[in-house]
Amino acid sequence: MRDPDCVEFLQWALPRMRMRWPGFRRVRRQVCKRIARRLRELGCRDLDDYRALLNTDAAEWSQLDSLCRITISRFYRDRAVWDHMGDVVLPELTDLARRRGDAELRCWSVGCGSGEEPYTVAIVWRSKARAAEPFPLSILAVDADAKLLGRARRGVYDEPSLRDLPDERRGCFVAEGSRYRIDRVYREPVTFVRQDVRVELPNDRFHLVLC
Repeated sequence: MRDPDCVEFLQWALPRMRMRWPGFRRVRRQVCKRIARRLRELGCRDLDDYRALLNTDAAEWSQLDSLCRITISRFYRDRAVWDHMGDVVLPELTDLARRRGDAELRCWSVGCGSGEEPYTVAIVWRSKARAAEPFPLSILAVDADAKLLGRARRGVYDEPSLRDLPDERRGCFVAEGSRYRIDRVYREPVTFVRQDVRVELPNDRFHLVLC
């Protein structure tokens, strides 16, 4: 499958799944490999055949939707962002929540995958923002993929997921053989919910949204 052909196909298909092409430019090669594998499974000769199938088989859109989900994540990915989150963003939002009389700081992690992002928020919160003056934290983490949510709820990760984690944060995990389980105190603020934000949104207000 040629890259230009796959790009043209994605630009046609993504809007029909309520997705935007700009978000796929950098990861399209991974998605195109998945689509090529799907074509072989179905016996489709090319993308024109696959497009014809999509036009006649509504169920295949669900398969394509799953192929287009990019789930790669790590704890503390983009370290500078998380340092700024702990030093500036979370303290300022906490002050705002207090002034407004809110009972807690509410965060929404959209497309949370296996849970690395919401758990990183909890780690940063306890290590920096919360250290100044205690204030309740609540994180709603949503994803459309039930399998990924299962992993997130278990909270057990391989070493590659922790490769960006600062050494001083290794104590946030308990070793279990060759894997690592996140400590209970960082799991408590996080609630995982299966939800596709393209068709449904939570009935709540948030101080911070991550996606």
